[in-house]
Amino acid sequence: MKYPHVTLDRVIYFLMILFLTIGQLEISMQTKITNVIQCILVCLFMLSLLFNWKSIKGQWAYLIIISFFIFVFFIFPIGNDIFGDISRVFYLSLFSIFPAYIVMSKKKFSSVINTIVNFYFIIFSITLFDAAIYFIQGATILFPMIHYITPRFSGPFNDPNFMGFISGLMFIVVMGKRVMIKHRWAHILVFFSCMLLSGSFTGVILCLLSLFLVKLYRFNNLVMKPILCILFVFIITPSFVYNQDLLRTMFTDLINYFFVFDPFLIDVKFNSLLYRFESVNFAINYILVNPLGYGYLTLLDYLPRDTHNSYIGISFEYGIIMLALIVISLACKTRDENSDTLSTFTCMSALFLNIHYMPIYFFVVLFCFNFRDINEKRRI
Repeated sequence: MKYPHVTLDRVIYFLMILFLTIGQLEISMQTKITNVIQCILVCLFMLSLLFNWKSIKGQWAYLIIISFFIFVFFIFPIGNDIFGDISRVFYLSLFSIFPAYIVMSKKKFSSVINTIVNFYFIIFSITLFDAAIYFIQGATILFPMIHYITPRFSGPFNDPNFMGFISGLMFIVVMGKRVMIKHRWAHILVFFSCMLLSGSFTGVILCLLSLFLVKLYRFNNLVMKPILCILFVFIITPSFVYNQDLLRTMFTDLINYFFVFDPFLIDVKFNSLLYRFESVNFAINYILVNPLGYGYLTLLDYLPRDTHNSYIGISFEYGIIMLALIVISLACKTRDENSDTLSTFTCMSALFLNIHYMPIYFFVVLFCFNFRDINEKRRI
């Protein structure tokens, strides 16, 4: 019996799949399996880059970033949670090393993407079954559910917003024609249903908005997406806080025009949004005081509540240097409509949903770089 030859690339492919599938489930995050996988991935990526340095001529920008991160690793302050601090640096290093590896590799990653999509199809099919049990019997049997305005299902993920984001992400992927899968409409139905079941109204709106915006205007250079989101934070946030009374009235009138909700619930929803913007506004002031960051999981030590904004969260805890890696990681040119929609949804979700510092963001980088124009391959 012949066994497939084990190579560095095959090990990396396997760990990439593991990180972007099982690694995103709540049980893996709680048991730190995700942290271990991402640390090993960074080491293997760097090893592969060293072995194949001749293949990445012209990619000097990535080499500078990687070298800089080695320096950052040694000067970064280590707090009480040494594992958390080390894991943080490795995790954020992925934002530069992950695209560097994809650029360097001469292979396509379509099979990796297909495997990830099919994994989530199975996961969300199970979640859909669990939700059906709830609507029949009044209780779930597998995963937790909370009732906030509507029933909100989390599946095996950290919270409903995270489930809504991943199901929305997969919905956009299978709506395109790049991924070759059987029973496409079954995938579309399952992913869209779970996005609705998450009760993440923000996620649903952003998903549909992303599909709509791509028809109006296309960004060939995807790096503009996070830049625009960051500018949005610094321009809109203070305006929202200072004009909250006017916006509250407009929000209430808009909801009442389309729906019939209890005024108390409408007020609760607006206050939730307002509290997020207030936290973002406070966080911006802290970031201006210390742009190098305050350390691992320190956000709630300084702020009364979470910002629900991944850009601000990363800037606050890890510094604006780390934030720059997110921007650079989407330094990809593509004319592919599916990639444009996917990156738009991801960047806007990071702006409004705080998707746990965007772990599945690496899938977006993988997808966009895999399906970029061949003529652009050497220009990134």
